[in-house]
Amino acid sequence: MNRQEKVTLTIPSILGYEEVVVETVGAVARVKRYPFEKTSKLQTAVAEACVNAIEHGNKENPEKDVIVTIICAESSMVVSIKDFGEGHIKPPDFQMPDLKKQIEEKKLGGWGMYLMRTLVDKLEVDSEPGDGTTTTMIIYP
Repeated sequence: MNRQEKVTLTIPSILGYEEVVVETVGAVARVKRYPFEKTSKLQTAVAEACVNAIEHGNKENPEKDVIVTIICAESSMVVSIKDFGEGHIKPPDFQMPDLKKQIEEKKLGGWGMYLMRTLVDKLEVDSEPGDGTTTTMIIYP
């Protein structure tokens, strides 16, 4: 049987608390003996998703929480990060941004979704206007 184990964290929307989540993801992965390289990539993606939730979703409002759920099984590790912001209608763009255009416009950014997508085996973003955004990342051992 492929038993699932769940860990849930709630952090305030204050930059720096994403480190608590990153360390927890690493600890869970070590307990479950996930490969170091996969775990390191997942931790980087989780940090980016948490920062997005804090900055863009919850607008750094410490009264709004970010809820992180880690579900670990033999066949996968799933990390979901939920903010309580306004949500959005436009689907995320997982494509690499045009660096040349960004340099010309002196406006860098928009690399987060592309970065996360390259670091994990599967990335999903669910968002509804008025209901926040949930970013889910999956790795397979």
